[in-house]
Amino acid sequence: MSDVTAQPLKIKYYQCTNSGIGILIYPQLRAVSDPDHTIVWDGRKVKGYDYLIGVGNSVIVNLQVVGVPENTPFYLSENTVFGIDQYDKSQAFVFDPNSISMAIGERYGPVDGGSLVFQGTRDYQTLEIEDARLAAKNEASPLNPTIISAIAFEVLTKPGGDDEVADAQSNPLRFLAKVGWPFAAGTASVVLGVTIMSHFLSARGLNIEYENTVNTGQNTSTTTFRLRFEGAADSELAANGSVPAQVKKAWEGAIKAASKCHPKDLGIEPTK
Repeated sequence: MSDVTAQPLKIKYYQCTNSGIGILIYPQLRAVSDPDHTIVWDGRKVKGYDYLIGVGNSVIVNLQVVGVPENTPFYLSENTVFGIDQYDKSQAFVFDPNSISMAIGERYGPVDGGSLVFQGTRDYQTLEIEDARLAAKNEASPLNPTIISAIAFEVLTKPGGDDEVADAQSNPLRFLAKVGWPFAAGTASVVLGVTIMSHFLSARGLNIEYENTVNTGQNTSTTTFRLRFEGAADSELAANGSVPAQVKKAWEGAIKAASKCHPKDLGIEPTK
């Protein structure tokens, strides 16, 4: 492919598709002025996992919603989890809030190679009804195990979390904690939320067992966590019916980490 055309195309949307081999990606935009080093926007840096794309799937980014600056030329790009990011220099773009045009970029190849290819543009307005139907379908669909594994990795490696890990102790403390979901057990949001919370808690010295309960007559569910704390903590607090600060902080952090899945904290308390 040749390098950038003379005139950047004006767009408001970017559809990033993963047609790679065993890879997970996020959409990304790189500055025309220095594409090897300057990133205009990166879906991987957005809190949560709305922009994580498994093989055979795609996401659409509204450049206005994510805050891409106007009049800053960029190339379509992607961020490969565990691998090499790719971008396409064949066409430059600028964000125009009045545009209805969507650029399409498709990632091919393995984790350590391949390419991102600009596949043209289309009118976004024709896709709005289709997108709404797809979102409803995906909510009730099983979550790909590969996506779950990647999200667990992201929870443990993204900056901003509490990285304190407990030291083992001979007499671990036990706690019962519950979280509610505005979805039925087994839906993508509940599976994802429980996975995120489980990995977050286990990284902070808590051994975990859990069970999901469907709330009768409602399209909601509850997850009950049985936690065993393997770190040094104030056993007297636990004996008096209080939760040690370190455990409480870990639980609150897990709720926050899963916030995209809309958990409701139903409390944590010591148990035998």
